[in-house]
Amino acid sequence: MFVVFLLSGLTICFMGRSLFKPVLFIVGVWMAMSLIMLIFYSTFLKSNTKSWVGWVVLVSALILGCLLGWLMVKIARLGAFVLAAWGGYAVGLLLYNAFAYKMKSEAGFWGFTLGTALVFGILALCFFDHILILATSLLGSFMAVYGIGLVAGRYTNPFIVATLLEYD
Repeated sequence: MFVVFLLSGLTICFMGRSLFKPVLFIVGVWMAMSLIMLIFYSTFLKSNTKSWVGWVVLVSALILGCLLGWLMVKIARLGAFVLAAWGGYAVGLLLYNAFAYKMKSEAGFWGFTLGTALVFGILALCFFDHILILATSLLGSFMAVYGIGLVAGRYTNPFIVATLLEYD
C-alpha cells in the first residue's frame, strides 16, 4: 500500500490539472473502493469471515470503482465536484487532526470533515480551475504523506482518531 499511496499521491499532487481525466478516473476508483471497503468491513464483514468473501467484496469494489471513474471522466463537472470534495475531505482530516480533535465527538469529526468536503465541492463549481488545482494538490499530498506514514509509523490513521475519541 505504501507504493500505491505514494505514487498515486505524488501523481495527483504534481500533475492533477495536466492529467485531469486520468486523475478523475483514479479518484473515482479509489473513492468507490474506499467507501465500499469501509462500509462492508465496518458493518457486515468480521474477522471470522471466509477469505473468499473478502476477495469478492474487493473485486466488486474494483468493478464499481472503475464504473464510477468512467462516469466521472464522462461528466467532468460532476467529477470536478467529487474530486474537490475528496480533496476538501482530506483538508478536513488534516485540520481536524491538527486543531479540532479536542471536540471529542464522533459527530463533530464527521460533521467537520464532511462539511469541509461539501464547501470544497461547491467552490469547485464556482471557481473550477483554481479549486481543482488546490484540491488535487492537497489530496495528492495527503495520500503521499499517508503512504509514508504507513512505513515510517507513528502517523495515526485519521479514522482511528475518531474511534479513540470515544474512549478518551
